[in-house]
Amino acid sequence: MSSPWRLAPMGALAAVLGLQACAPLALPTNQDDLVARAAIDDLRKGDFKDLASRSGPEIQTPVAKANLAPMQSFFPKGEPLSVKRTGWRAQSNVGQPAKLILDEAYEYPDRTVTAEVVMSSTGAAHQWRVDGMHVNFEMKAPPSASASPPASAAPPAQTST
Repeated sequence: MSSPWRLAPMGALAAVLGLQACAPLALPTNQDDLVARAAIDDLRKGDFKDLASRSGPEIQTPVAKANLAPMQSFFPKGEPLSVKRTGWRAQSNVGQPAKLILDEAYEYPDRTVTAEVVMSSTGAAHQWRVDGMHVNFEMKAPPSASASPPASAAPPAQTST
């Protein structure tokens, strides 16, 4: 019968190797944001050829290409009031390209458009290929017509008979 202590060094080695395989990626850089935003700008402007040049085979399929125009319609005409990164996730597996997912919010007067860009590493540091995009929007509530006037407003005139 073997002692459990004989197996302990092997378990420790496996744990260290496992941690090595799951080493975290560095935080996304401004350059990473630029890659994601360039892809989103291609989409919102309808420049699908430039988007294809930044993309991997996942966006080259007929089904993916057919979804680009409907996704573009989520963006109103014109430039956004602001753009900001709202989140990110990274994934790294041994023998696989690293994945970086950036979430961006585009503020417009009537809506907020959120875009998630899924990118994979091309091998060079912070060089990414776009593998997918998810776009959604939320309309902003219009100003309420039944809102009460500001407290400083004069009361309505009254008539008496």
